[in-house]
Amino acid sequence: MNGRISKLESEIKEIAGDMEETQLLMTIPGVSYFSALTIIAEIATVERFPTSGHLCSYAGLIPSTSQSGSKETHGHIQGGRPLL
Repeated sequence: MNGRISKLESEIKEIAGDMEETQLLMTIPGVSYFSALTIIAEIATVERFPTSGHLCSYAGLIPSTSQSGSKETHGHIQGGRPLL
């Protein structure tokens, strides 16, 4: 079983290395081929988001903001739609 897993991991890594999108994502510190492929699978096509803000909101990367009258507070990043 371990041999089959290693073989599949190698094949996935090779496929990821051949994709321009994964190569670009892997230039981000901490993003491996597996993370890059997960991001690509979750987003599908970036063109479906009208702006980068929409993409960030979809990924749950926008900090929360509360406002009451003239007082505005900024909080933690809200949990958006979880990535796979």
